[in-house]
Amino acid sequence: MPTDIPTDTYFESREFKLNDDDWGELYGFIQDSIFYKIVLSLDNESLIALRIEGHTDKRKPESREGRKWDDNMELSFYRAKEVANILDSIMVAKIKAEELTLLQRDELKKRIRIAGFGENKPQFDVKLIKGDYYVFNVDSIVDDPEGPYNLSAAKHIAYQRNRRVVINIIERGI
Repeated sequence: MPTDIPTDTYFESREFKLNDDDWGELYGFIQDSIFYKIVLSLDNESLIALRIEGHTDKRKPESREGRKWDDNMELSFYRAKEVANILDSIMVAKIKAEELTLLQRDELKKRIRIAGFGENKPQFDVKLIKGDYYVFNVDSIVDDPEGPYNLSAAKHIAYQRNRRVVINIIERGI
């Protein structure tokens, strides 16, 4: 099951570097909610890959001199990379605590795949139904839209939910 990290919770708008407080909070979230699952998959020899994917909304960023990224694709990639850096910091701490071996860390690092999809893989969109706007999950097989909203509110909710980094444990046989 993929773990969604809403970027609005941790990252400043249009930024990919975390401040110290947000870095610590995200570190704790990843360590407490998903890291043990990753290690278990590795130990069970079922881990094929660990995909860390960045996603943004459809809004195009304004250009700004001196910024490392130019578009949503790059922003989402750098955010995914920041999450991968946190994962590596967790591994280092686990090695120091003798809860992870260097070999496990090396094996895990080989399986990490980082991607930035920008706005190209939205999870939520807006649908007009009988004069009202609804937010729906484009990946859901159940057509259970949320709403009704006015268009502005529906777009805001969908865009906010599309801004995320996803950690996906890819395992054999699943």
